[in-house]
Amino acid sequence: IIDSNNNLIVSDQNNHRIQIFNENGGWLLTIDGKGSGNHSFQSPWGLALDPQGNIHIAAYGSNTIKVFTKEGVYVRMYGDPNGPSGIAIDDEGYSLVSEYGGNCLSIYDPEGNKIHTV
Repeated sequence: IIDSNNNLIVSDQNNHRIQIFNENGGWLLTIDGKGSGNHSFQSPWGLALDPQGNIHIAAYGSNTIKVFTKEGVYVRMYGDPNGPSGIAIDDEGYSLVSEYGGNCLSIYDPEGNKIHTV
């Protein structure tokens, strides 16, 4: 995905991390999901930016949605998706999460509460 500063944010599934590059391809930041604790995640598949510019990570391997600032600071986790594979966020902050493991789509409000599954 591309942020408001034209930085490229890339999901590196096999290395359990997110890489951020500037518009010229220069490396800026790595959000490392390895380790333990709230900040950790495995096999990030989908990425989206919320209206505040935070990065939402659909972490397939850890069945979580993790949120980080664009500076890489852990903010929160939400949802209970089964194999989240993709994520999109609208202008109001509602998240649509595709669940590969659950064969469904789940909608979350801006606070991270699941409000509907289809």
